Amino acid sequence: MAYIKTNWKDQKVERPKTYELQENSDGTYTLVDSFGQMDELGTPVNALNMNHIEEGIDACAIRKYNPNEAFSKGEWAVGELTGSKIIVESQQDGNLGNDISNVEYWKPVNLAYVPLATNDTAGTMKPDNSTTYVDEDGTLHSPKYNLFDLIQKDHILSFEEKEGLERLGEFVYKEPQDGRYGYSDFYQKCIEEYRVSSEEKIYEDIILPAFSSNTQDGITISDSRNNTTILLNIMNGSTTYNSVGAWSTYWININYGKKVKLYNYTITSDSSGNTEYPSAWELWGYNEELTDEPKEGINYTLLDTRSSQTFSSGQAITYSVETTEEFQNYRLVFKSGVEASGNGELKKIAFNAAQYLYSIYKNENGHNYYLIENAKDYIDKIYQDTGVAWYYGIDTAQERILLPRNDWYNARLKNIPVFGNGKPLGLTNGTTNAYACGTIDQWASTAGRSNAVLGFNSTSETLP
Repeated sequence: MAYIKTNWKDQKVERPKTYELQENSDGTYTLVDSFGQMDELGTPVNALNMNHIEEGIDACAIRKYNPNEAFSKGEWAVGELTGSKIIVESQQDGNLGNDISNVEYWKPVNLAYVPLATNDTAGTMKPDNSTTYVDEDGTLHSPKYNLFDLIQKDHILSFEEKEGLERLGEFVYKEPQDGRYGYSDFYQKCIEEYRVSSEEKIYEDIILPAFSSNTQDGITISDSRNNTTILLNIMNGSTTYNSVGAWSTYWININYGKKVKLYNYTITSDSSGNTEYPSAWELWGYNEELTDEPKEGINYTLLDTRSSQTFSSGQAITYSVETTEEFQNYRLVFKSGVEASGNGELKKIAFNAAQYLYSIYKNENGHNYYLIENAKDYIDKIYQDTGVAWYYGIDTAQERILLPRNDWYNARLKNIPVFGNGKPLGLTNGTTNAYACGTIDQWASTAGRSNAVLGFNSTSETLP
């Protein structure tokens, strides 16, 4: 399983390193945090997080081969064989004192399409850059490249690669049938990679309408003041201010009609005379129906809490919402603020949310997958807009894989479609780009030069 990084966060408080002394019954004292306003407590430096780092280091470490050290089954080691660096995998637990050339105890790990062959003497092996090699059983092989393996150097295309390039955008079935192309190993490999991939949800921003009533385009707004004119002014933005009554009793709610993810919200203070503004509030997320007593009996999630806030006249402040949860309703419940004659005032409140569209499943080897049943229309749109959709579509119901699509892998363009990580696909000489299968950071510096199949016809092209 791929290492999952910890997203370390700094502590953001009003008074850092500030504490109060609390006297205990035994005459000792306890330090109690007195940070004031806490926007972010930060990631704790504790045994759990530090051990996570240790485990990550241990998982990716490859020991240097030493005949005086024992290796576990499946553990990798790096050593030298006939003057070349080699990585081998231990075939037994307690593997001690056995030379890495002995295939009974060590198996070569092939990372860069360099076949490892046996010598004429049984039980020994050597690095071999020739076009054929002999395995431990004495079987003669040719260098083999899997369907859609990334091409790291010039070579004659294997059948699988040629077949793959010719079938871009087509289905590969688990089993061949009635003229359909089938490739069982490829189908199974895609399914296995998809199942261990990390999900990345793709969202689309929701643009709020100009409200002319409490419900517009399926979105419903409400507040405790129950004055439609004031509510519409607050949501659409007025020229100066809107009276909302006492801050301690005011709330405003937006119901999107479906679960959405709220990224942030913006409060704009009034800009008329003495500035009146909220200073403390909570943000709720919930999915229950609205009730006559909106502050009671709702199973809500507290998403954000603020205190000691100040605004200048007409100032707009945006507050981020740190949550991965999705809710149908979001509600700002105000607690206190600056008032005049028992009334607080607001110029505008804006909610910024996005709706879930589909998911991309990213494997650690760089392959990206999606489920045809719920994402194909979106992937098709990417392809229509850019000419490229380098994703593998999964259809387990019909046991088939929809291959990636790339109109540019054999073309040269000056107008580069940018997508994904923002890098063009292929190599560049500074003025034009040659597009190829794969992303730029998966290519070696001499990848595909003078290879007409890949679309390169210059031996002077370099990586950008």
